[in-house]
Amino acid sequence: MSFHQTIKPSLLIASLAALAACNQQPAAPPAAAAPPTEAEAAAIVDAAEGQWTSADTAKIMASYKEGGVWFDPVAVEPSADRATQTKWTDGFTAMKLTEKSISAKNVQVLDGDTIVASGIAALNSGAEGEPVVFRYTDVYEKQPDGKWLIVHEHLSAPPAAAAAAVGAAATPAAENSAAPTG
Repeated sequence: MSFHQTIKPSLLIASLAALAACNQQPAAPPAAAAPPTEAEAAAIVDAAEGQWTSADTAKIMASYKEGGVWFDPVAVEPSADRATQTKWTDGFTAMKLTEKSISAKNVQVLDGDTIVASGIAALNSGAEGEPVVFRYTDVYEKQPDGKWLIVHEHLSAPPAAAAAAVGAAATPAAENSAAPTG
């Protein structure tokens, strides 16, 4: 048998095997995670919010994903820096807030990996004085290990407090612009 007679059948078999491999269907994408029920989502959110009155920075921070973005009412710029976020949380826990009430609470299940919680929180120390009141939105993301962590948080003062702060800050500028020149 000649060299060409031996190579041709081998080449034909290799070519057919390559064509057969190209004809295979791609693997199906992994099935999407089943979304949590409303009750399960509420429990996830309640567990994280329950830490707000713990006066324990580590417990509070355990509910947040490293690298998540926070908008804090005491800072103009948002931050994804864990050290900055821990400093903000230390300031929060220093207030020793022990009582919490939440109104206008809304928990939305967006899909199997995302929950959004929002509301108006009032926290106080149980002593006389004004409670700390803020509006919040937290976005929870299911992690590969199954744990739900907050990946985005936006806190803001209620409109009356925000309007008062803006008005107080705007007043000197308005007075200066109304001052006569020359």
